[in-house]
Amino acid sequence: MSEKTVVVNLPLDEKQRKELVRAGRDLNFVFLEDSSATALVRAEVNAIIGPVPVDEIEAFPSLEWVHIPSAGAIHDDPETDLPIALAERGIRLTSAAGNGAVPLAEHAMLLMIMLNRDAPRWLRAQSAHVWDRFVHEELAGKTVGIFGLGNIGSDLALKARAFHMTVVGMRRNVDSRVPGVDKIYGPDEMEDFVSRCDFVVVTAPLTHETAGAFDETVFRAMKRTAFFVCVSRKMIAVDTALLRALREGWI
Repeated sequence: MSEKTVVVNLPLDEKQRKELVRAGRDLNFVFLEDSSATALVRAEVNAIIGPVPVDEIEAFPSLEWVHIPSAGAIHDDPETDLPIALAERGIRLTSAAGNGAVPLAEHAMLLMIMLNRDAPRWLRAQSAHVWDRFVHEELAGKTVGIFGLGNIGSDLALKARAFHMTVVGMRRNVDSRVPGVDKIYGPDEMEDFVSRCDFVVVTAPLTHETAGAFDETVFRAMKRTAFFVCVSRKMIAVDTALLRALREGWI
């Protein structure tokens, strides 16, 4: 069997490169930062680890596999669909799904605490060297709605439950059970879902189904006191609708 060539399009340090080469000792690795990459013949490339522009796929006629280090394959525009482009050529696509579940769930909790307690007010007082005493609210007793109950959303549900929050979620399969989630809504119940929430947290991937899910109608259905937190991709919320909701005080 001929040696397979794997192009690595990632900024790896020397230790990471050695670990990768050791794991794939029967493969020929080409790191794009190496000078040897300038002599790369694309016809010989069998696999790519790292981002691949959709419009460059045709330049790799021997390509069999693409692995991306992020959890999702669609970053900015579902119309520029890498999974579909690869599937049409029979190229396998894998990703690091779940790799960001814990840190992103923790980050969502951080943001909810900061918003709930108006943390910037503390920072302003500290910078001004003043004692600004005020009474803040608590997350306990609040309702958080999680849009997307995959790896991130499922981990966030448990963390929010530990803060004594009521947890509701939205996903396509309403009959499934997710630990820590009190109620699951379907996509056709969007307005009812957001109207219950003190915090709406977006953890879903960007897909054809989720793109533009948060439009003007949805933001108007939210409580005026509610907070919107997105630790997922842009374009799930319609930018113009979100800006108007913030500027006009819908949320």
